[in-house]
Amino acid sequence: ENKNLGNVISNNDSGNVIIKNSKFEINLLGNSTNISTGKKDNFSGINNMSDGDVIISNTEFYNSTTDDNVTGYSIYNGLGSITLENNKFYEDTESSIAAIYNDNDAEIQVRNSTVLRSIMNNSSKDINLEDCILKGINNFSTGNININSGDIINLSNSEKNIYNASTGTINIGKSSSEKVVADLIKIQGGIYNATDGTVNIYYGNLNNTKLQNVSSGTINIGENSNEKISNDLINISDSSSTNTNGVINVYYGTLTNTEISNNGGIVNIYGGEITSIRNDDIANIRNATVNGDILNNGKMNLSSSSIMSKVSNYGELTMNSGKINSSSDGIYNRGTVNLNSGTVESSNSNGIYNYQGVVNIGIKGDTYEIGNILVSKEQPLIKGKENGILFSASSSNYINYYDGKIIGKKSF
Repeated sequence: ENKNLGNVISNNDSGNVIIKNSKFEINLLGNSTNISTGKKDNFSGINNMSDGDVIISNTEFYNSTTDDNVTGYSIYNGLGSITLENNKFYEDTESSIAAIYNDNDAEIQVRNSTVLRSIMNNSSKDINLEDCILKGINNFSTGNININSGDIINLSNSEKNIYNASTGTINIGKSSSEKVVADLIKIQGGIYNATDGTVNIYYGNLNNTKLQNVSSGTINIGENSNEKISNDLINISDSSSTNTNGVINVYYGTLTNTEISNNGGIVNIYGGEITSIRNDDIANIRNATVNGDILNNGKMNLSSSSIMSKVSNYGELTMNSGKINSSSDGIYNRGTVNLNSGTVESSNSNGIYNYQGVVNIGIKGDTYEIGNILVSKEQPLIKGKENGILFSASSSNYINYYDGKIIGKKSF
């Protein structure tokens, strides 16, 4: 069981504490150590229960405790504010003593520090991190964790080294209306949004990172802005992004060798350059470039986008504008395709291969304002090197052709 080990330094009565150029080394033998009666079941190296300020600079925190029954924190902040600058928290591989625990309505600033143990926020206030090297961040309550600059490193192959457990917000970067570059933040590991909290990625380089939105929360890649924001501000490579029941919004950024997978919920792609997409629920894609394949098992809407590979549809696909340009079949359909406008082209195969399902080309009954039937001879455009459309007619496999142009060695 956990030992009740108390605190080394306690700040209680509205006082201020300043610690400079120091070294804290924790080496506890759980069975033989009983410092005092501090925070129940936990050890705190520095315990702040005052509404005053604690300022710590140029200090090193070590933990050589090997008893995994000892839990606690190098710094516990229960009330006031703590400012940490130019400090180092060395890695702990044996026991469960975290670097920093921020509780209640307290706030912590961490600058120019290396923190190779967990930072935990259980407060309605913020933890602000700037120019730090960090191992793990946990947000347990309604507060915010703001990572303004620095590196998140993955020392333990974790898929949750940035963990948002409740309704709070994790901000990676600040509003990109400021002059920033992606290199200000580098992340490896995992970003895990567990319930209905929010993760905002404003800028940064994410490599080998797993983004998981597993409940009703929201992950925003980029931000909604009236100004055009460069895709260079966010680079996500060799990674994955999974949504289950929540919302993922992509506004800008370059995703390389990175699939967006929507298992349930909504994915909105409003811009950016995407590798590939798998949708099992609802996906809306506009003003984006998709360089790899799209697999749709749910409901997908495409507009004003450039799709550079094959679209496989097993659900309902609606295309209102934009272009699909594939070296294989432009659209492979085993569901329903509503091709209202736009271009579907294959350089080596069929524009559309309707294996089993329905393809509606154009809009039935579309009219001019004066009431006359509107028929377009140019849009949508379907073009294949072999067939414009390949299909075998049956009671469940047919084409409704209302508007547009079909080009190929054979139109059908």
